[in-house]
Amino acid sequence: MPLKKIVSVMAISSLLLVPTVTNAEDAASTPSQNEPSLEQVNVQMKGVQPTNADLSEFVEQAREAASEYQAPQRSLTPNEEPAPETFDYTYVDGSTTYFYEKSSTEDKESVTAYATPQKTDVDGAANPSDAQLEMLDEPSNIQSAAAKDAIPGGIGGRATVQKNGNISTFVIHTPSSTTGPSSRTYIYGGFSGKGVGLNDKNASRNVVADMGLVYTDAYGTKKWQPMINYYWGNDTDGHTTPGTIIAPYNEVYYKNGYLPDQDVKVSIYKNLNNNTRLSTQGYAVHSNHDGTGGNAFLTSVTEIAATKVSSTTSWKYLATIADTVINKVPQGDAAGSVQAVIKGITIDNVNATPASDATDSASVSVNSNNVTIKVSK
Repeated sequence: MPLKKIVSVMAISSLLLVPTVTNAEDAASTPSQNEPSLEQVNVQMKGVQPTNADLSEFVEQAREAASEYQAPQRSLTPNEEPAPETFDYTYVDGSTTYFYEKSSTEDKESVTAYATPQKTDVDGAANPSDAQLEMLDEPSNIQSAAAKDAIPGGIGGRATVQKNGNISTFVIHTPSSTTGPSSRTYIYGGFSGKGVGLNDKNASRNVVADMGLVYTDAYGTKKWQPMINYYWGNDTDGHTTPGTIIAPYNEVYYKNGYLPDQDVKVSIYKNLNNNTRLSTQGYAVHSNHDGTGGNAFLTSVTEIAATKVSSTTSWKYLATIADTVINKVPQGDAAGSVQAVIKGITIDNVNATPASDATDSASVSVNSNNVTIKVSK
């Protein structure tokens, strides 16, 4: 499927899978005069064989997205040089996901193409929407399911704004510490609304998007990594989770992620040229996904193509600790503590004041367009 061009717009985010490396020359022929050269790009692939035209078009698309963002020319601490800049862009185009990275510390850009993992094919630790599969089969099930379990599939707190809107922006201040389990502790936003099916673009579906950060201590460093879990509205289509934390796709963002005790700016677009986009921006542990180099300012963009979300019924802001899941059944073992500070919430560039609507082993405090959620069990 050919990639779609994007227009200039402010947004950010991205996830990454580290695949088995193959020779780029095996997958790419000499580009035509109308295609960007791949000579300065390291190309890797896992389970897919995109055409040279698709790879070239994706590189052009990623470079265009990168041109929209500027990192602040400042350092993490006084009297230091400005931090290096890294831009990541992930584009989920049906069964193929493309990842792009450009760091000011590297001479070449890198591109990874891999098979998009779908949540119907894997099992393991719960992503935020796992337990919502039952709730969203039929709209009438939502209220009754929510009444049975305030936070399905785990513990936590939620605040919502009942509103149709196109974009929500906010800042997550990553906790300085947490006792929540690695890869199961989340701070995120998202929406519920009307979209289309993954395989049937004429179908009207009740879709759910969970978009934000997940905590991990993999590879010996504590960090918060961008995550998306997009539910297409029925069990057959399931969830799209680019760079999922679940084996064998367990190299999410590899060794990089956002530092604890830092502000991370988040933007969520329900529909940007028929696509859904998450973006994050803040200081990261490393200057690239391989875990080399020092701290860098990371701008990350992830986009899921052809979601065609037409409206939202509500926007949500949460901190959760998820159960482990065995054979699609949450085990009720969520435990630990995390404090989320979500501040400056806007919807369509207007300040939005959420209302607390669910707690399980948690408290939710709202002050204007700022929310603090404390989870402990």
